[in-house]
Amino acid sequence: NFPYYELIKYGRFTPLAAMEYNLIGLFSKSPSPFWYYFYHAMQFIVFVLIFLKILQWSIPKKSTRYLIIVLLSLLPGFTFVWFRTQLTERNFIFFLAAFILFFVDYIKEKHLRYFALALLSANLTIYYKETAFIVIGAFAFLYLLLSWKQSDKKIKKLCALIILSSLIYLI
Repeated sequence: NFPYYELIKYGRFTPLAAMEYNLIGLFSKSPSPFWYYFYHAMQFIVFVLIFLKILQWSIPKKSTRYLIIVLLSLLPGFTFVWFRTQLTERNFIFFLAAFILFFVDYIKEKHLRYFALALLSANLTIYYKETAFIVIGAFAFLYLLLSWKQSDKKIKKLCALIILSSLIYLI
């Protein structure tokens, strides 16, 4: 098993940090570094697809969306975070993008699977990065506040559960 990476004594509380590497251990007794970085590459490909879908909502020109992805991929800070082990920012970015995608999909289509995936990705985001509970909780609170009259009960329920998740993390 991958060693539990927790730095509470240094003021860091990221209980899910490096837990994804245990998946690799399920397939091999002694996996090579290739498989750890292969996981990062696969997660990056899925992230790019999610981010392209998000960009599609606001940028109509396809070439501009791809240019943004290429430029983002070439930024040293982005590649440093994405392709090093045990950095929680990679998973924070990934699950935050997934949360935004599923949240908007739930607003559009009201399917139970989008509700569950938005709630799951919000909670994974919260537990991968210490300050994520503020980002996710503030997002849900402000969305609830600003769309109170227009939102139906299902969206209000999702926002309330996300706020509750953020408050539970805080406690």
